[in-house]
Amino acid sequence: AERAERSADSPLYFLEAQTLEKLERWPEARRVAKEGIYALAQTQKPDMLRDLLRLAARADEKAGQYGQAVQMLDSAEALCGKDDALPCLEIAIHRLRLYRLAPLAEKDEIRARREEAAALFDRVSISLLTQDRRLAREVAVELGAAYPEVLRKILEQQEMVSLSAARREVLARALATWDTFASQETGTEPGFLAQVISLDPGDDIFQ
Repeated sequence: AERAERSADSPLYFLEAQTLEKLERWPEARRVAKEGIYALAQTQKPDMLRDLLRLAARADEKAGQYGQAVQMLDSAEALCGKDDALPCLEIAIHRLRLYRLAPLAEKDEIRARREEAAALFDRVSISLLTQDRRLAREVAVELGAAYPEVLRKILEQQEMVSLSAARREVLARALATWDTFASQETGTEPGFLAQVISLDPGDDIFQ
């Protein structure tokens, strides 16, 4: 009854779906998000609709519906304006993750999408981007190997000197694992990650 009283452009659709997402109640989050998408499609609220489409894409991903998640992202991307570089970058990075998880696109399409994401990265303030550690990590994962300057810029913003010893160890282990994977993928000796960001073997990234 409560939901029936909502106006078509009510922000409660997104707030409820977001709360369910945080609780990891994905089927319910997906249902509410798609109810909101249907309602908002009749309004002139592109930003609200885009946010719901992105949330629905995350819920679809959790359900293993990768193709449907990409469709949600396509619709969200169509609502991006020229001043929406940050949300557009988030959409682009999510799409690349889906392409990595499932065979949804050909190599040329993936390469083109990666180039688009790198161009969006260049339009976003690096200090603003790295305020969201999750997004910064995902950008580094999806773009870092092909665009080492992206990885360098993100690492430069992490204020690693202030990290505790425990957090440094976690970061070091993550970078070591990534380096091993990247080296295997490129058929090179371990140390590929350090090479692409021009890090000398003796350098200390925490200084």
